Amino acid sequence: MAFRTLNSITHVTLSSIFHLPNFSEYCFQMLAPVVLAENGDHNESAHVDGLGWARVKHQALVGNSGNMLAAGLYLSIVLQHSDTETDGDFAAVTDQELLEETFDDAASGRLALINVPAEDQVVVNAEYKQSHPNAKRYTRLSFVQVGNHANGIPCGAIGTKYHPETPNADEY
Repeated sequence: MAFRTLNSITHVTLSSIFHLPNFSEYCFQMLAPVVLAENGDHNESAHVDGLGWARVKHQALVGNSGNMLAAGLYLSIVLQHSDTETDGDFAAVTDQELLEETFDDAASGRLALINVPAEDQVVVNAEYKQSHPNAKRYTRLSFVQVGNHANGIPCGAIGTKYHPETPNADEY
């Protein structure tokens, strides 16, 4: 696997290993590791521009919480999308046809609710079907804390754009 860094974006080429023509991935950091500690803290990752790619995979990385998680003390992870790069334009993805994974709560677009100690230290995956007719150009992850997280919970995010060619419509 070949790696190279371009303006803090790491380009990974798989074609050199598998000899697959026109197959490459672009991996990049969306949210630098951070400890979220404030009640109601919203921390949005950097957005991903999916133009020209069939899929964008988002990975939310959650570490061991410094608090005892419970019904009133939790972390919620939501995938958002928008047609623009403007912060206020992003809304939760609620259309199941746009995701490979199943929502934890489709009405709110929540991918994961982490509210018990056994659920922290997890990687939450969300594969967005960028080539779907209802898809929007930009996507990002939103980490929302509820309750008093006095000791915080470490989080980060990674994005991967892949399949630069648009797949056929039968994939939906």
